[in-house]
Amino acid sequence: TTFPQKQKDAIPLAIAFPNTYSIGMCSLGFQTAWKLFNQNENVRAIRWFTDIQEKTNSIPDYIGFSFSWELDYKNIFYILEKNNIPLYSKDRGENDPLIFAGGQVPNANPEPFCDNFDFFLIGDLEEIAHEFISKIIETKDLTRSDKLEVLSKLAGVYIPGKDAINRVST
Repeated sequence: TTFPQKQKDAIPLAIAFPNTYSIGMCSLGFQTAWKLFNQNENVRAIRWFTDIQEKTNSIPDYIGFSFSWELDYKNIFYILEKNNIPLYSKDRGENDPLIFAGGQVPNANPEPFCDNFDFFLIGDLEEIAHEFISKIIETKDLTRSDKLEVLSKLAGVYIPGKDAINRVST
């Protein structure tokens, strides 16, 4: 796959798999997420695993976990701690990235994991990626809370503490 040349000010976004490179690269969901995010010239998606992280000049603006097995939950903490990112969303400030998750575990029930994620992508990423990417580009210069407010209106985005998940219509 060929990706477009990235804009100088492309939004840095890490796609994180909470296990080793060899396990993560076997995940079609992870591969699909990385490909979808990298198809936009305004987003620079990198890959993070427990054992390998693609280099970037700073902590990304967004870190999205491809979360497919409950036993990998502890590895999410490892990746966040390794990058000096607060484990709980309530402890993150304006200079911290927005942390989100998608995959089989949050699709089944995101509630047990709400304390650690700023939001969840619920449903098939292929259905919501284009609009989601458009919104993170559109809200690039907003505050954390304003970004979350805009994202909360998107189908397929669940923000803990909001009333409901906006379902993707089929």
